[in-house]
Amino acid sequence: MVMSKINEALDTLLKLRELVEPLEFKKEKHDKPLEDVESLRLVIEEQRRDNDYLQHIYNRMRATESILLTFAFGITAYLYSNPPDGEKVGIAKRLFVPTEDYGKVIYFMAAGFFLFGVIKLMLNVFGNNPWQTSYESYKEVYNTEHEGVLKYIKKRYDTCQEYNSRAYAKRKNDLSFLFFCIVISAIILIVIKTLR
Repeated sequence: MVMSKINEALDTLLKLRELVEPLEFKKEKHDKPLEDVESLRLVIEEQRRDNDYLQHIYNRMRATESILLTFAFGITAYLYSNPPDGEKVGIAKRLFVPTEDYGKVIYFMAAGFFLFGVIKLMLNVFGNNPWQTSYESYKEVYNTEHEGVLKYIKKRYDTCQEYNSRAYAKRKNDLSFLFFCIVISAIILIVIKTLR
């Protein structure tokens, strides 16, 4: 079922690309001169490049989120695992909660920020992917004239660029905040563990 939907989307994309590829136009067929159609094609090509660039940046950011999540799991394993000498240690000792009141406050704040950062990052990595592509949306009614198809594609690229730019900015801000949450709280927890 999934493969059939993917194949259907690819077929639609190929049909749209065939319509956009250079064709020989007769000036009499169009209300606008051939230069307007050519300039529209150039604008669409530039929008396609911009969209591909934004997609590349977004993919790099998703890879960074995955790396940060792996780092968080590694720090968690380091902080709360048994000692390497094979000695079995109880959970209370592995939690390394300080005995002083101010130490407990700092420990639980750092652990809370660390846990919040990991959970929010997991939701970003494995959650909903707010991204649009120009061929994934509903099909609006457009005429089969070459210029009509070009206008439709330009409109789709405009819509996707606006939506994806907002999604990227939000995700980038989330990643910056979560990075500092995880790294600073991990440093505090490591210092507390080594001082114990």
